[in-house]
Amino acid sequence: MRALARVAMWLGTFGVPFVIACAYGVPVTYSKTGKVIDADTHEGITGIQVTCKRAGAADVVSTTTVGGDVILDTGSEQPCDTYEALDVDGDANGGRYAPASLPGGSGGFTLLMKKAP
Repeated sequence: MRALARVAMWLGTFGVPFVIACAYGVPVTYSKTGKVIDADTHEGITGIQVTCKRAGAADVVSTTTVGGDVILDTGSEQPCDTYEALDVDGDANGGRYAPASLPGGSGGFTLLMKKAP
């Protein structure tokens, strides 16, 4: 009887909090990942500002890292209506690029940018 009481006490102390933690899980973070590349060289472009627009308004803004990769922490699973790219650092990334846009979607994206004339 005493052994049964110890098992019950152990389950109450260690088992129940574990079950509760599993039931609620880890909070979900929503993000969109993409890449911005040069249309001619197909190399990633660093320092490009990428905007996720929803209903015509800028929802999330981020800047590309080395290699042109970008992560937009959107906060919801709702897709972006449009992705827009703007060269905010001028010649620091190898030249000036013309603004570009791409229709949104629920998956990853690749934006092609051409050098400004």
